[in-house]
Amino acid sequence: MMSSSRLFCRLAVLSLLTLAPTYAHAEAWVDVAAALWRSGDGLAHVAVGFSGTQDTGEAATASAIQQCQGAGGRGCRNLGPVRGCAYIVAAKTRDGVAFGAGGSPEDAIASAKEAGAVSWGRPIGGCGN
Repeated sequence: MMSSSRLFCRLAVLSLLTLAPTYAHAEAWVDVAAALWRSGDGLAHVAVGFSGTQDTGEAATASAIQQCQGAGGRGCRNLGPVRGCAYIVAAKTRDGVAFGAGGSPEDAIASAKEAGAVSWGRPIGGCGN
């Protein structure tokens, strides 16, 4: 059996822990970017990029555009930035290309389907928390 003084000490520590202020970590920023273009021969192209988590919205945007350009994108444009989740997917339509974006991989695919996609790659993205 626990002595009353030890019990009191444990209760005091527990009450201090529950009364101590808690500091929520600020959510990081994420962004996605995409580019749709046609080459000189008329062939349709799509490129997408995801920023990864960043400390600021500006950094997330810059990173997403850089990733899109790194995938060959011409005229990459960002779709965010957001604090939360962002996903993007490159897709093929019957007569060209498209992309889909959303807050989850499933939402990104649904968005691509709404744009006429008949096939798509694996969504890229993530959450900033």
